[in-house]
Amino acid sequence: GIEDAFDQSTQAKNMEIAFLQAQIAPHFFFNTLNNIYNMMGTSVTKAQALILDFCDFLRVKHKFDYRKNPMYSLKEEIELLQAYIRIENTRLNGLLELEINVDEALSKVMVPQLVLQPIAENAIKHGFYGKKLIISITCLRKEDKLDVSITDNGKGMAASMTTQILNPNSNIGGIGLKNVNYRLEKYYGTKMTVTSRENEGTSITFQIPLGV
Repeated sequence: GIEDAFDQSTQAKNMEIAFLQAQIAPHFFFNTLNNIYNMMGTSVTKAQALILDFCDFLRVKHKFDYRKNPMYSLKEEIELLQAYIRIENTRLNGLLELEINVDEALSKVMVPQLVLQPIAENAIKHGFYGKKLIISITCLRKEDKLDVSITDNGKGMAASMTTQILNPNSNIGGIGLKNVNYRLEKYYGTKMTVTSRENEGTSITFQIPLGV
C-alpha cells in the first residue's frame, strides 16, 4: 500500500545518502595512513601526534551509525573538522589556519554528518597554492534557521565555474561538495550558494532549519 511505498522510498533515500557519505572517506584514510608511514622514518613524535589526531577524527566520525542516526551536534561536527585540519597541517607544513565563529548556544544544534569537513577539504584541494590558507567557519542563528558560512582566502575560481561546481553532471569540483549539497536538498530542501573571486577566495553558504 501507500505506507509500504513510503517506507521503501525512505529506505532508498537513506541508503543513497549512506552511500554518498561513505564515498568521502577512503582516499582521506589512505592519505593519512601514508603520511603516518612516511613520518615514522623522520619523526616518531610527529607520527604519534598524527595518529592521535586521526583517532580523534575517527572517534567523532564513527560515534554514530549513520544508518540509524545521520546527525551530529554542531559541536561534534566542529571537533571532527578541527581534527581533520590538524591532520592536513602535517602534510602542508602548518600552512592551514581554521577560524571558528560559533555561538556556544548553538553547539547542540543537530546537523547532517560530514557537512563541514568536505567543504574544508574542497577549499584545501582547490584553493591552496603554497601560502597560508585561512578557512573561516561562521554559524549564526537567523530567526528559525542556522546560517552557515565557510570562507577561504585561496586561489578562488571564475564565476563560470561556480555555476558548475554543484552540478552533479559536471566534472568541475569534487564529490564532497556535490555530496553535501545533495544531502541538504534531500533533508531540508535547501541548497548551497557558492561565490568566488580568482586570487581572492571562495565563500560557501547554506541554511539549516532549526528544530528539524
